[in-house]
Amino acid sequence: TKNVIIITGQPGATIRYTLDGTEPTSSSAEYKTPIVIAATTTIKARVYPSDGAASGIATEKVVLYTWKKAVSVKGVQPGLRYQAFELKPTSTKDLQSITPVQKGVTETVSIIPLTRKENVGLILDGYIKVPKDALYQFYLSSDDGSRLYIDDEEVIDYDGLHGSDVKQGGASLKRGFHKIRIEFIQATGGI
Repeated sequence: TKNVIIITGQPGATIRYTLDGTEPTSSSAEYKTPIVIAATTTIKARVYPSDGAASGIATEKVVLYTWKKAVSVKGVQPGLRYQAFELKPTSTKDLQSITPVQKGVTETVSIIPLTRKENVGLILDGYIKVPKDALYQFYLSSDDGSRLYIDDEEVIDYDGLHGSDVKQGGASLKRGFHKIRIEFIQATGGI
């Protein structure tokens, strides 16, 4: 299977591109034929017309999904394990270096286990049961940071201090159980 990327621009213009996330310049690779990629890649392209200034930079992350095999688990119970934290966070990575103030099991993906409204963090982990082989889309909405992992691979990175928005990511999952982990932080302001 080939993963082919096609870039279009003004007729007669030169298109320059990069595949490593850097900004294309007039000396970057020239697009002449479709690009074949073998892994998830960030493509950046810029059009250089023959009679004017270069265009802005177009950026596109092209994700190649690989099948994640289901894991074998025994004695799975309903719900997700949670760990609630109290801290002054700037990133979900801050949760890795402190001790939770509360632990338990919750039946839903929500902020209910938080111990207060500000300067908190939450980790939810457990398993999801996938009914059939498919590409699944996941969504996170958070104010402030959040991350979603499926089978220990980051699917959504919406980390840092920011207002509320929705981010999405996908994973190709085989039928059965898959590990899920959600990390969330809230500094100050609304949740």
